[in-house]
Amino acid sequence: MSNLVYHGYWFWSLRDDTIFQAKDLTDEYCILNIPQEYEGPFRTEDEALAYRFAHPKMQERFIQSLGEMEEFYFGNDHD
Repeated sequence: MSNLVYHGYWFWSLRDDTIFQAKDLTDEYCILNIPQEYEGPFRTEDEALAYRFAHPKMQERFIQSLGEMEEFYFGNDHD
C-alpha cells in the first residue's frame, strides 16, 4: 500500500456555488463524470476562484436551467 498523500483537483459546484477539493481519486472520478454541475478541474483553489470570478453569471444560468428542466419534466404544478 502506498503512503502517498492525495493532492486532488479543485472544482466549482454550480449548484451550491462552492469551491472544493476532491477527497480522493474516486471522488474526483465521480465529479468529472457530472460535467453539467461542476466546473473544473483546477490545479489550485486560487485558479477555481479566479474562474468563478471571471464567469459571474454561470452559476445563475445553471440554476435557471435546472428550473427550466424541472418545468419541462414536471410542469407548473410540481410545487
